[in-house]
Amino acid sequence: MMRSVPAGAAADELVGREKEVDLLDRELDALGGGRTARTVELVGEPGIGKTRLMHSARLSARQRGHLVLAGRATEFEQPIPFAVIVDALDDHLSELSEEVLTPLGAERLGLLATVFPAVAAWVPLPAGNGLVTERYRMHRAIRALLELLAAPAGLLLMLDDVHWADPASIELLEHLRRHPPRAPLLIVMGYRPSQVPARLVAPMAGDDAGLIRVELGPLSVTDVNRLLGPDASPGRGRLLHRESGGNPFYLHALRSAPVDPLTGMPAVSGASRQVIGAELAALSPLQALVANAAAVAGDPVDPQLISVVTELDLAETLEILDQLTARDLLRVTEDGRRTHYRHPLVRHVAYICAPASWRLGAHRRAAAALARRPGDTAALLRAQHLVRSADPGDTETVEVLRWAAGHTGTYAPATAAHFLAAALRLTPDTPASAAERRELRIALASALTSDGRFDEARDLIRGVLGWIPAGHHEQRVRAVLLAAQVERLLGRNEVARLLLTDELGRMTASEPAQAEPGPAAVAIEELKLEVARSAVNCAVAADDRPLLTGIADFARTHGLTSLEAAAVGVHAVSAHAIGDREEAVRLTDQAAALVDSLPDEELARHPHAASRLAAAEIDLGRLESAVAHAERGLTVARRSGRSYLVIQMGVTLTVAYRKLGRLPEALACTEDMVDASELTGSHYLRGISHCLHAGVRAVLGEAPDRRALAEHATVVIASRSWWSRAALILAAEAMLADGSDAGAQECRRILVSGHDELTIFSLLHRPFAYRLLTRAELRLNQLEAAARWATLAEATADPALAGQVGLAQLARANVLFCGGSPHRAAALANAAAAKFLAATMPHEASRALLIETDCLLAIGDQPGARLRLEEAADLLHTCGAYEPQAVAVRKLRRIGRRAGRIDRVTDLTTSLPLGAAGSTEPLTAREDEIARLVGIGLTNQQIADRLVVSVRTVTTHVSNIFRKLGVVSRAELAAHLAGHNPANSTFR
Repeated sequence: MMRSVPAGAAADELVGREKEVDLLDRELDALGGGRTARTVELVGEPGIGKTRLMHSARLSARQRGHLVLAGRATEFEQPIPFAVIVDALDDHLSELSEEVLTPLGAERLGLLATVFPAVAAWVPLPAGNGLVTERYRMHRAIRALLELLAAPAGLLLMLDDVHWADPASIELLEHLRRHPPRAPLLIVMGYRPSQVPARLVAPMAGDDAGLIRVELGPLSVTDVNRLLGPDASPGRGRLLHRESGGNPFYLHALRSAPVDPLTGMPAVSGASRQVIGAELAALSPLQALVANAAAVAGDPVDPQLISVVTELDLAETLEILDQLTARDLLRVTEDGRRTHYRHPLVRHVAYICAPASWRLGAHRRAAAALARRPGDTAALLRAQHLVRSADPGDTETVEVLRWAAGHTGTYAPATAAHFLAAALRLTPDTPASAAERRELRIALASALTSDGRFDEARDLIRGVLGWIPAGHHEQRVRAVLLAAQVERLLGRNEVARLLLTDELGRMTASEPAQAEPGPAAVAIEELKLEVARSAVNCAVAADDRPLLTGIADFARTHGLTSLEAAAVGVHAVSAHAIGDREEAVRLTDQAAALVDSLPDEELARHPHAASRLAAAEIDLGRLESAVAHAERGLTVARRSGRSYLVIQMGVTLTVAYRKLGRLPEALACTEDMVDASELTGSHYLRGISHCLHAGVRAVLGEAPDRRALAEHATVVIASRSWWSRAALILAAEAMLADGSDAGAQECRRILVSGHDELTIFSLLHRPFAYRLLTRAELRLNQLEAAARWATLAEATADPALAGQVGLAQLARANVLFCGGSPHRAAALANAAAAKFLAATMPHEASRALLIETDCLLAIGDQPGARLRLEEAADLLHTCGAYEPQAVAVRKLRRIGRRAGRIDRVTDLTTSLPLGAAGSTEPLTAREDEIARLVGIGLTNQQIADRLVVSVRTVTTHVSNIFRKLGVVSRAELAAHLAGHNPANSTFR
């Protein structure tokens, strides 16, 4: 029979660790009242006692009634995605009813089913690539799962040997550090400092209230003597301390070693691995065979697989496993369900001590057995055994590895790269296999790009381009497009364009004209489109515009509507960039008709067509239409697996939301972008995302960290594109948020770096940038410079676009007010507000009204100032800018309100805001539900989890609730609910 570890073993091994045990006990004491996850890291060399401390914490947590889940990463199974978290959670998930997990929602459960076999047992996976493929969404789903599991009684999640965790698990742990679960959760991780991935340790280096790092050092001589007991001599204690280095694991091994009868000392000196080897050498042949097979088959022990590997029957295998457990080579887990080596070092030694030729056959037998098992987990384990055992030229294995790469590529690109590299090694380097090797290299470069390993990807894809023979245009275009994508991710748009134009010239010179569009002809048109899209400074050159017209004509002639839509959309943006408004309107209308005519499956071929169309519509002030097209493009890109487009499309959507004053939605969009960009490895995309995020937070009333934002902006400045300019404008606006001279100087630096007055922000609305520069110069008391920027805003504003005219008027109003002309400034600010409202830009209108308020106060018109300030506060409330609204309300109180106006701040329990017809505007049933959840203190994330909706949806509802009830904070909403008369309730 299998036996458990002796009860006293853990206590014995914890000699010298009393402080660490007390620390863990204190963390567990705080777990019951915790609302945010905390992390304790146990760091030390192999055998230093990390696992023993975890065992102690497990016992203490169970005594307190907490749920305890534990997982361990293993040395030889690193390519299996999320292996350590699956090891910890899956058994527990298999015991839960479907009703327990249903609150997570269909989308999250679908994602979780791709990782956890227990969830996949009852959640159907969508066909094809229907799941959202951004990895951060998988991380959010697992975070929500942890919150759900922790909610009832608190959860202790123990993850051991994290230094061997697979890359997907490491990314997940990074995500949990940036976004701690809002639940009573304690994560205890153990790892070796010299082997843990730098990407996991680096974010933990600073001060963090939610993180405690415990570095375990060697035991003292006194501690060793306590472990040995009173019968051991002091000399033996000192010798064992010296030989073991104070390491408890090595000490245990040396203490059990044979004793020299002459000296009474251990017969073995030197590395303690020799002791483990001696322990294994003492096994019988059958015991050694099963021990080696257990090391090969995987951890935890799989008796059926070991039976196949050893070619013994199952009953005999189980008997020998019991014998190995009795010898303490294997140990049974506390729940009695599984068995594993007592320490990873023991497994490692058992593996390397097995004859190499036998190991090869053992891996092959394991792979054959796993091929007969159902499920993706077994298939991935089989692939890993094949990596270690297949011969070059094994085409069946290559196909298995390609399947494994495709299965893991969307959420674990590092694992996909591992399998593709192995497939490439197994594919013969012969002329017959040349095409297949090129395809594998392209696929490998794509996986490396997704994993953020850009230098490796670039070198690999450049090599492929040198090996593709003439005539293979379709393959060559895919390769060069990937190479250009890598350059863009590095922020080198000019390099990407040069690469594309060189390739286009080479291909068009070698490709004869064809009556029918074969794959080569279509590939060349796709390449032409990329050349135009990558135009430096996003202003298409003179010879690019005929190129775009030619692409559209080709696509129209041959019925390639999605290609035509993409070409026309790029052309529309470029026409506006060079000031050809009439042509921009015509092309935008044409692109909209094309995109709207496409079903999603057709648009998926060129989802960026919707993004380019949205950008053109933003330039023309068609903001609502831009949002609709950008949202559709984003949805299609996700469903088609084009997650690399999500950040690009998110920029377009953020700009549209920002202009429309839909600030909570803009914030949610930038939060998605930040999480997505953190996984790309691209400093350029991280810079864009953080600049946009800071810009939106600033208009919501939160000043940025100037140093961090300046660093992000510096990265973005180096690259010129529509998206980089959008990000820089919002970053520059954020720099003005704190009203400091330093912020104004940073704003000016961001906007004018590398530009002159004729080239600055040629694609986005110049008046927006010029207005920001006006504000910055005024802050620095540079009235003349501010006037010059205001003049440029007026000169470049399109008279047909009310929003641009309003920006120019507001810039001039600022200059006039600071120059001592408040009457003229008030009139211009009022006119600007009207223009902004006509352009559906309510947040900008609120700013114009605030400036008019200051002007009116300066000339002594307090009634007019009160009226404008009330209008501004209402608009800020509508936009979800509650902190700036609160500032406006406080200012209103200082100057006094008009008599009879409803007090939206101080009398919420007795009055409700009037609707347009003079009656209260009731909440919808969903708003009623969400308002009550806000009232009891739930966050937007917790409400989203409970109602199985997105955080963005909750944010929008909360904004509407605040607007309808006239409250400016969650606390005021709670007060309103507490004091409201149910008989007259607007809640239904």
